[in-house]
Amino acid sequence: MSEPKIPFLDAIRRGDLRTAMSIVSCLGIEDATPDLVESVFSACQAGWRHPDCEMADHEVKHPDIAHVVLRSGLHSGAYYNCPMVLRNAALCMFMAKAIVHEMQASGINPCDFQWVAGSATSAIGLSFAVATLLGKNWHPLQKDPSDPKGKTQLWQKCAIPSGEVVLNVEELTTTCGTPEAVQAAIRQANPAVEFFGYTPVLIYRPADLAAPNRAGDSIILPVLKIDVPNYERDNCPYCEAGSEAITDPKKDWAKLIGAA
Repeated sequence: MSEPKIPFLDAIRRGDLRTAMSIVSCLGIEDATPDLVESVFSACQAGWRHPDCEMADHEVKHPDIAHVVLRSGLHSGAYYNCPMVLRNAALCMFMAKAIVHEMQASGINPCDFQWVAGSATSAIGLSFAVATLLGKNWHPLQKDPSDPKGKTQLWQKCAIPSGEVVLNVEELTTTCGTPEAVQAAIRQANPAVEFFGYTPVLIYRPADLAAPNRAGDSIILPVLKIDVPNYERDNCPYCEAGSEAITDPKKDWAKLIGAA
């Protein structure tokens, strides 16, 4: 790993985010590779995997180690705590560079869309950073206060001209429900809007490893794809083995990673 990547990771591990921010400006889009993204999550202690998460036979050999319940309700042996990374402006901009890096590697032409949008509240900062890098229009979505589950998105106080194209950027998705909710909200407020054919996602952990990578009419374009099996509660090998199910991984993060 070359300079300035090593001091960048060292600064993150030390908690010296001011130095990390100064180094980010020296890292180009070409430096923001998936491997370095994985390293940043590791340096931030923001990525966790159960030692049995990739078991081919679904046998849990470490039932004393807890597993997680995802927002979708699925049980899993892996979790990426994106807010721990994206809450820092420097790291959020770096992750935006990683998304643009993936777009460039896939041959995507930024001239083919005029807007960038991301879900409230998880992808607001990330989508803004991507829009900034690409010089595009941006407007924040909001959560519908009448939805007790907080899944319904709203697009308000901004009209997108007819025929213009929106690039939906997300930080993480499992079932693709979030990008579909974003697209529904934008289309409801702007019936003549079009969506770009790809939805870049920082972390994609498909609910079904065999399912097509699609969200509505768009193809999911992940920076990191986490190929770890997820399970319904009644068919969870972790639960069957006696592993504790942590229902709020962000709240119990220290316990999950063994820091508590």
